[in-house]
Amino acid sequence: MLWSTPQELKSSNKEARRRAVEKLGESKDPRAVEALIAALKDEDTYVSWKAAKALGEIGDGRAIEPLVAMLMEGPAERREAAVRALDRIAPGWQNSEVAQRAVSTLVVALKDKNLKVRLGSSGSLVGNS
Repeated sequence: MLWSTPQELKSSNKEARRRAVEKLGESKDPRAVEALIAALKDEDTYVSWKAAKALGEIGDGRAIEPLVAMLMEGPAERREAAVRALDRIAPGWQNSEVAQRAVSTLVVALKDKNLKVRLGSSGSLVGNS
């Protein structure tokens, strides 16, 4: 069943993509990481939010860089999900090489309207100093 679910993420039907990302998240299977990383860029906010949440629960380091990139994209829900997932994957992610490269992105995120995004970004920057 898991092998067909990533294909469903490519569906033109957003409900099918939503069900697929939910199944992958529920599986908590590390084999789903690549498909979930791809789903972070889905046009549907629910799909990308759920993908970030699932990646946080799986805890695979391959998701760190795409989640850091997600901090600057789309609605606040997506950015907040990225911060939460990063904190679950690696509580000290702010000191990672990826975070070091993302300092300029994190500085911009300090101006975000969403308090949790601002707090996550400021925590990251403090960890980088």
